[in-house]
Amino acid sequence: MALLVAVILGGLFLLRGDDEAVDAAVVADIQGILDSLPDLEGKTDMEQMRSLLGAPDAFTIFREEDADGIVRRREDWYYFEYYSVYSFLDGVLETNLPLDDPSGIMVLPRHWDPSAFELDATWESLAATLGDPAAFESFEFEEEYDLPGRYYVGNQLILVFDEDGKLYYVEAVPLEPGAEEDYTS
Repeated sequence: MALLVAVILGGLFLLRGDDEAVDAAVVADIQGILDSLPDLEGKTDMEQMRSLLGAPDAFTIFREEDADGIVRRREDWYYFEYYSVYSFLDGVLETNLPLDDPSGIMVLPRHWDPSAFELDATWESLAATLGDPAAFESFEFEEEYDLPGRYYVGNQLILVFDEDGKLYYVEAVPLEPGAEEDYTS
């Protein structure tokens, strides 16, 4: 929660453009803004962000293995209206970075929910949740990438499975007008 508030406050200072010392009026402005925010729901930063901003406009999810061999879930959530991308590791907010102007992006994959994708799921277990699994095309990685496994593309979604058939990467893809046929069927 404290990290989320710090991110919001940092954004407010950037938007104000004030680099003078914080005075009582600024503190009062910030307190007023914080008082107007809804109560955050959820235990993790990610759940609280969702309760504040709703589901992301687009997202990526992938397995990340640290030096000790511990596998973790990384998610990047894109909010184009706010020009922001939030990066979470196992539900903990790590970064909030600005996005470039998304004005060319018109078709957002808001029909996908990041919570619907469990890493290590199989294609067979996911297919039943995708609406029309026949809308997805299956591909093998080209040899030059030296990545065993398969990936599926369709309906503004990219799903990548490892050599054991376990999901390890998901991307909900925003599109520019006219590009729908590249990621949808």
